[in-house]
Parts: sequence; C-alpha cells; structure tokens
Amino acid sequence: MAEEKKQLRELNGGDLFPVLNIIGKLNVKDELIKLFGGGDARKVDPAKLELLTKGKTEDEAAEIEKAEIEKQGLVVATELFQALFTQMDAVKYDLANFLGSLSGQTGQEVLELPLDQFTNLIVEFKNKPELTSFFKSISSLM
Repeated sequence: MAEEKKQLRELNGGDLFPVLNIIGKLNVKDELIKLFGGGDARKVDPAKLELLTKGKTEDEAAEIEKAEIEKQGLVVATELFQALFTQMDAVKYDLANFLGSLSGQTGQEVLELPLDQFTNLIVEFKNKPELTSFFKSISSLM
C-alpha cells in the first residue's frame, strides 16, 4: 500500500521561531544579514536593476524586480540548505519537528520516514513560493 504524500501547509508567523532557532544552531546568521542588507554582491544591485528595467513599462519593471528578489531569496535558501546538510546532526530534531508542523506529522514521524520522503519534505520546503519573503522577514529580525 502506497503511503499518502503529505502536503506542506503555507508558512505563517509562528514558523519564524523554529526557523530562527535552527538558523542560530547553524551559525549562518551573519551570512543571512549580509545577503539582505550588508552590501553583499548577491544583493539586488540598483544599477543592474536600472539596466534591466530601462525602457520597460512600469508593470514590466515591477516583474523584473520581483524576479531579481526571488533570485536573491533562492541564493539565501541554497546557502542555508548547504549549511543545513553539513550540520544536520545539530538540528535534526528541530528540523524534524518543524517539518512535522508543516506537514501535519510529529517530529518522530518525520524522522521515521523513508529517506526519499524525508529529503522530499526538505526539497518541498526549499521550493515553497513564499520562502523569499519568509527569509526577508527572518533577516529583518536578526
């Protein structure tokens, strides 16, 4: 009998706290702050944005800016997940509990999932459309 795939719910304000706890344990706070406001090259560059939007309508320019911000969010997510995979043991219970809260399972149930289902939960979280704004919210609290 095939196991029913759990869908992750939409992220909400209450999700900030477990994610902040996980980020604290991963020691990536400084990198996140740099990405969102410390002059890091991966930040959306106003000069680049001006070049990309030159001659575009207001709506087209807004879409281009949105796409650039989404790219920035993907960079942050990628760095966070790289740190997560290299330091998984330090955060495994926190991560399992967080993924469980998103998928309607307990942390223990998440830890007992077959490896492919466990990693699929992580990938599904990484691919959530609202993740960019979620990481921006997190960075503003640091």
